[in-house]
Amino acid sequence: MGRVDKAKTFVGDTAAKASEVNTVFDDIYNEFNGSVDEYNLNLDRPELKAALGDLFYPVGSIYTNANDSTNPATLLGFGTWERFGKGRVIVSQDDTDTDFDTAEKTGGEKTHTLTDAEIPSHNHSGSASTDGNHSHETIGSRSFGNGNTRYSGGGADLIGNAGTQFRTDTNGSHSHTISIGNTGGDSAHNNLQPYITAYIWKRTA
Repeated sequence: MGRVDKAKTFVGDTAAKASEVNTVFDDIYNEFNGSVDEYNLNLDRPELKAALGDLFYPVGSIYTNANDSTNPATLLGFGTWERFGKGRVIVSQDDTDTDFDTAEKTGGEKTHTLTDAEIPSHNHSGSASTDGNHSHETIGSRSFGNGNTRYSGGGADLIGNAGTQFRTDTNGSHSHTISIGNTGGDSAHNNLQPYITAYIWKRTA
């Protein structure tokens, strides 16, 4: 089996790590006097696992498993790991956006209650219906004949009997009040995007 000189092509600028892996392979190769095959090249060797781990999962790397919660130190055999970003989604760091310009910066909220400033501009309309047929009683009097006899009564009686109409001085003007009540529950709304959960770990050492 040959050396892994091409390992650096897999991970970009990792020539130093690839050199470490090659050194381990050389040690194993020499230990078996050049007779290295799939039977005696034991990938469970701690030093080989550590070298491969440093190559493909350097400190700060993220490991994700869809359904196995076992610590990667046990699953992969190297490194120190801690759960990462519990209950949060991961967003790529962005120097041009102050919300995302720092690594491991947190933000956002699971639920949110809108403030007045966040509510779209809008209006409420109202209407009122009333029957315009109504009356105002007026008491008046008129003299007939020689002025010694006087008749008095409601405006309708005077219109019917004396031919004289009386009106109030405000011409029956009046006003109506319309009230528009509040509505809505003032509760926080769900702010979650569609999601799927997995076990995410970060290598710390």
